[in-house]
Amino acid sequence: MKFIFLKSALLGAILSISNFANAGLIPHGVQEDVSYTDVTNSWGWNLLYRGDYASSINVSSMFSGHQDYIMLGAINGSSNTIKLLAAVKWTDFITHTAQNVTKSLNGAEWYNNGGSLGFAHLGDSIRQGSADTRSENAGKRLSWHTSGGYGTTAISVNGGWRAGSVTNLNNSTSWDRVVFTTNATVDVPEPSTLAIFALGMIGLASRRFKNQS
Repeated sequence: MKFIFLKSALLGAILSISNFANAGLIPHGVQEDVSYTDVTNSWGWNLLYRGDYASSINVSSMFSGHQDYIMLGAINGSSNTIKLLAAVKWTDFITHTAQNVTKSLNGAEWYNNGGSLGFAHLGDSIRQGSADTRSENAGKRLSWHTSGGYGTTAISVNGGWRAGSVTNLNNSTSWDRVVFTTNATVDVPEPSTLAIFALGMIGLASRRFKNQS
């Protein structure tokens, strides 16, 4: 009887963990070298837009159909590994920021105005001229040229500038800008957190069984 009860508790813990895996997960901070299939399959995000850095597109078209969260990234067209990406709530992302000003959101520094848009490593400053050209933690910086003027949010995305430490991508047809979206509200849990959660559920179940014996 005790074995069956604990087995049921363990199954419940596993199913709870599986719910994390099946939900759209929100990565915290700037992620580097992530498998494209992990983003769409394991993390549960949907591709909203993909186009090469050399192309221009209206912001309304690039983000058409967005859900609660978006995630920006860059990928070499011949690779299945996304160079870098970061996620943010749409309502936070679309809010205008002044030139060289960022907002600390979900573990990254975000900016969006008519000079450029993108993100940098948490705590780092940017230098928009017009895209972000600073070199500190270069691998965690993404910046796309925009139009509209620094006083407003971006109207269109015109070319790009950088994908991490790779720069001068304005005319590149080898690198792609990617945008993903999801309605997820679940943060990515650490593996140790899931393990502790499972053990905790088993412990509670065991104590409950003893009390009922």
